[in-house]
Amino acid sequence: MIGMIGIEVQSSGINKYWLTILILLTVSCGRLTPYKTPDIIFTAYSNGFAAVYAANLLSENVYTLYMGSSRVIPMSVSLSKSHNMVLFISNQKNYYNIYLLNILSHNIKQLTPDDTNYGAPSFCFNDKIVYVTYKFNDLPQIYQMNMDGSVAGLLISEPAGTTEPVCGENNKIAYISDPLGVADLKIYNTRTGISITTPVSGVSSRFSFSPDGSKIVYSKLNNNGYQALYVLDLSTMSSTVLLSQGYDAYEPSWGINNKIAFTTTKDGFSNPDIYEINPDGSGLKKLISYGDADGNPSW
Repeated sequence: MIGMIGIEVQSSGINKYWLTILILLTVSCGRLTPYKTPDIIFTAYSNGFAAVYAANLLSENVYTLYMGSSRVIPMSVSLSKSHNMVLFISNQKNYYNIYLLNILSHNIKQLTPDDTNYGAPSFCFNDKIVYVTYKFNDLPQIYQMNMDGSVAGLLISEPAGTTEPVCGENNKIAYISDPLGVADLKIYNTRTGISITTPVSGVSSRFSFSPDGSKIVYSKLNNNGYQALYVLDLSTMSSTVLLSQGYDAYEPSWGINNKIAFTTTKDGFSNPDIYEINPDGSGLKKLISYGDADGNPSW
């Protein structure tokens, strides 16, 4: 976007018109792309196509970060704390691979080799990325790599598989153990190498730490068979209901603004939207209704 600048030009031997053009070109070239740091990112389907989008909530501006197709489907987006980098998976090659997108430069880099399926990438402490791979007997296990994709190695492995790693404060990584069975919520300490099992089981989608790392918001089925939102207090290991209604609420993301965004079928099962809610259960409101199916919020 080119902006006019207020400047008085006293020229000698140069046409003021061409000097103005030169100034405008200089200003425009200073900003290589029109992209800004977003408040939130999400995926959406529209007219049979899937894409990764970014939104600035104050201006209500939504713009495309990565466009898929009827065959190429991007999923599992994760926004960095600085809000300038995005992780996602896409099947544009033979498998689902992990990609890192720089929002400001719009540079996209493939981080994983095209040799098997990868999933659930997440930004972690110490400039690391945690993710899931299916290298061994098609059972998901949790790996860790550097931000450039180097030094990839096994981090958490369990006989029944592990998935959905999410990093919190104080060297904690929460994840789902036995995802096709009991779906226990566990927490791994990277310093001690020890995992503890929380009282939470049956987790139905990706969850999120609170900004201070003291709580986790997650989804699981309620008594009526709908996915509901709950908050686990890690100091007491007790859960409270955040939102439990006659519709699904899942994929919660706890933002640094201390609000929780999530995907929900509140306004129709076939066209989920993204809502937000406060951690005390107040302030429920629609946040994004952009495509035919919006989801995977991260902020």
